[in-house]
Amino acid sequence: MLEWMHRLAVWLARFRIALVTVAVSAALVGVFALFLLDSAQGDRLLFPALVLFTWSFLFVVFADAFARVPGPPDPSWGRWRRWRRKSVRGLYWLLAVGTIVMVLVAVHASQYIVREWLDDAPPSHQGHR
Repeated sequence: MLEWMHRLAVWLARFRIALVTVAVSAALVGVFALFLLDSAQGDRLLFPALVLFTWSFLFVVFADAFARVPGPPDPSWGRWRRWRRKSVRGLYWLLAVGTIVMVLVAVHASQYIVREWLDDAPPSHQGHR
């Protein structure tokens, strides 16, 4: 699993500038919606900005955290060096489990936010002339 996460992080790292740009833009839109618009108008911008910020920030953190996963220890190494490498990889495993939990929390929060956003959206007048 660590190798798969490492490959995904290296792939995501290519989009780091775009992800950071999306995160900063979403944060700015969120602040704008929160402080400069009235409640109903602000919510229409705040909810999507919050979801965009959450996911872009999560992708950037994931790419940074898993881009440098050390490989498994070589059997020719000494006991102390193998133990250190196994310990570092164990910490990455804990980070991987925490990342999976954070993704599940983000999915649940995103679903809730989008549902609230759609429920608050003005009714569509499609089909009416």
